[in-house]
Amino acid sequence: MMNDIVPSDGPLTAELKTRLEAYQAGKLSVEECIPLFQHLITSRLVWQMSDEYQRRARSYLEVGHLYASIHSALCDLASPR
Repeated sequence: MMNDIVPSDGPLTAELKTRLEAYQAGKLSVEECIPLFQHLITSRLVWQMSDEYQRRARSYLEVGHLYASIHSALCDLASPR
């Protein structure tokens, strides 16, 4: 299941894998999701992940829960939706 959402060439620590599995199982609160998605955006991993993760990241960005660097934002704009 994790192979579907985490890029094979990206850095996957045991902690990140555990947090992603908890998110996927619906066990994280919004307060726990925000730092996870901030990490995924900052590391740019989210743009290599499934559309579900990209949509969630964009929604958090749009409402101001997260921030993206200019570089990350430009990469996002260049990626197909």
